[in-house]
Amino acid sequence: MDGQLGAAILHQQGAGRGSVQHGLWEYLPANKLSNSVFDSYDRIVDRCCAAWNWLMDAPDRIRSIAAAPWTKTVTA
Repeated sequence: MDGQLGAAILHQQGAGRGSVQHGLWEYLPANKLSNSVFDSYDRIVDRCCAAWNWLMDAPDRIRSIAAAPWTKTVTA
């Protein structure tokens, strides 16, 4: 098994994920990886990479997903 896929499986099952990780983990499958059938391992990796790059290209989207009522801006 490829290390990246193994990490994804472990991460999904891991306890104690922070709210930011949880939000991102829920958002990607729901918006970019759902309702898909893959005919090869390479297609899975390609789709996951494309979804991750799509998310990383939109910092405002990440801020929105990660926002929680109890968070506040920290300044030096």
